[in-house]
Amino acid sequence: MRAVSSPSERLETSRLVLWENRPGLGFGVNSEMSRSSIAFAAIEKDRTRMSRFLPWVSFTNSVKDSEDYLVQCLKNREKFEGFDYGIYLKNGDFIGNIGLHTVSRVSARAELGYWISGAHEGHGYISEAVRTLSLSCFEAHFHRLEIRCNAENLRSDYVARSTGFQLEGELREDCLECGSWRNTRIYGLLDSDRTNSLN
Repeated sequence: MRAVSSPSERLETSRLVLWENRPGLGFGVNSEMSRSSIAFAAIEKDRTRMSRFLPWVSFTNSVKDSEDYLVQCLKNREKFEGFDYGIYLKNGDFIGNIGLHTVSRVSARAELGYWISGAHEGHGYISEAVRTLSLSCFEAHFHRLEIRCNAENLRSDYVARSTGFQLEGELREDCLECGSWRNTRIYGLLDSDRTNSLN
């Protein structure tokens, strides 16, 4: 088996730039703003909507919280424990986030998580980002990727299905989320699936 390496730090499509999360300035229309300020502004603007399925939103209450997150993202990359990206339009407009967590170098696997601002929902951006990051992972010799989502999160469920991930099961009331027990759907994609699923 070939050794697993880190996915690329910057990925591009015809519409998007996926740029690894780390402290610093944005680019394009946000070239004079810190990346932590850009991210926090997006979260603050969409807080009520995002809080339904994203418990971490309630712990992100300042630009410093976002800055601390970016610092941790960089540390995670250096330790091969996570790979996190801001999602930007080509003009530098920040629209969401995608990342790999629960990464196992030994088993060559990881889970994908993602979110997008409400103003940019429904345009296929997250599906595009998932395909792009998944391909980069398989090129880096990952063997398996997973998407785990709340069974009631129909948009996230659609992203998994539309990008070729296969439903492998549903865990009943396995997670307490925002004060309620949730069922979690588990989707998987193998390197051997990608020819038919991601092109």
